[in-house]
Amino acid sequence: MRLFSVTSGLPASMWYVMFVGAVFNIVLCWMFDTRFMTQLVLGGILAAFLGTMMYLIIDMNQPFRGEVSIPPTVFETLYRRMDDV
Repeated sequence: MRLFSVTSGLPASMWYVMFVGAVFNIVLCWMFDTRFMTQLVLGGILAAFLGTMMYLIIDMNQPFRGEVSIPPTVFETLYRRMDDV
C-alpha cells in the first residue's frame, strides 16, 4: 500500500483554497490605512509567513517522497510487530 501511495498528494481544490486565501490576506493587508513604511513591514511579515507555510505544504505534499518523508523503516518495524502477534 505504501508503494501505491507514493504518487498521492493534495487535491487541486485544496491548492486553490490555499492560493485564494493567500491573495485575500494580502489584499486585506493593503486595505489598512497606514503609513507606507508600516504597510511595507506588515505586508512583508505576512508575505514571509504565507511563503513559509506554502513551502511547508508543498514540501510535505507527498509524504512518502523527498527530504521530509516517512522512512520505510517505520513500516518494516510495524510489519514485523504485526507478524509476531
